[in-house]
Amino acid sequence: MATRRAFTLVELLVVIAIIGVLVALLLPAVQAARESARRMNCQSNLKNLALAGLNFESSFRKLPPAARDREGPKWTDTVKPPPLARHNGLSLILPYFEQGATFAGIDYQWDWDNTNPTGNETHTKQQLGGILICPSGSASRERFHITDYLVINRVEIASKSPNTKYDPPGGSIKKLITAGLVDSRGGAKNYDRRWDGAMQVDLYDQTPPNDMTAAGVKPRRNVRLARVTDGTSKTMMFTESVGKPEILTIDGSLGENSSANNEFRWASQETYSTLQFYCRDQQLINCTNRYRPFSTHAAGLNIALLDGSVRFHTEEIDPDAFISLITMAAGESAGDF
Repeated sequence: MATRRAFTLVELLVVIAIIGVLVALLLPAVQAARESARRMNCQSNLKNLALAGLNFESSFRKLPPAARDREGPKWTDTVKPPPLARHNGLSLILPYFEQGATFAGIDYQWDWDNTNPTGNETHTKQQLGGILICPSGSASRERFHITDYLVINRVEIASKSPNTKYDPPGGSIKKLITAGLVDSRGGAKNYDRRWDGAMQVDLYDQTPPNDMTAAGVKPRRNVRLARVTDGTSKTMMFTESVGKPEILTIDGSLGENSSANNEFRWASQETYSTLQFYCRDQQLINCTNRYRPFSTHAAGLNIALLDGSVRFHTEEIDPDAFISLITMAAGESAGDF
């Protein structure tokens, strides 16, 4: 009678080793495919947000603001509403991305977090999810009512330094101009409209003499597409700033900190960005998610443009080219990337 030959221990170990090698070879490919799917989903979210903003523009003949805000003391009157209620621009386009019920529950004469005489806070401090969340971002942030997408309203040209307690080392955009890495736009000073993005902060100064200015700066109201002379296909609308309130930097995570990284609520007038700093030698993308464009995609991030398209730009993008994408009427072209 013939005997059946079994696997030897050595043969079994060889088979296990081969399987291990195959898994090691396949796993990166699987992870890459999953990240590619997440990035495409993120691009779809941004495209839908851009289309919502453009539908708003079609209805009101102006782009939605980055936010509505006012200067001066806290509004305490519970009978008379403030001259301009504080809201994020995302709140104004809610009906255009299937959030009409939330939009209908908010009284826009009062601040987004008002509780008396309205129930605004009940409607705005809720997690909308959907197209406001990038799937590549960390999970379990629902309790913070977050958005992973925001507006860069302008480029700031001032002698400032990043907060190195939370932010990676770097410097101001003004330093990049001095170094010849960013064009000065004809010597435009800080707050010059040549540094403006397409979606501005609708601002009201309620301190005397109520002259609709803040620190001597006229508010940028009612931006029409006709004012975007640099071209809608070369001007930014929304970009990623993923992962808040966890502090993410080019050097890693500093942990969750909803105080230091507080620009995350979709309804808050504070959730927008003014580009001020670079990191390393001249990098503007993926330095930190505090006040800046940041993604957890590999080596770049998605940007929605005013023509409704979405593009992925790498961290190596020339700083002047990236700033050209932000500005709407600086007389330059971002070119093709």
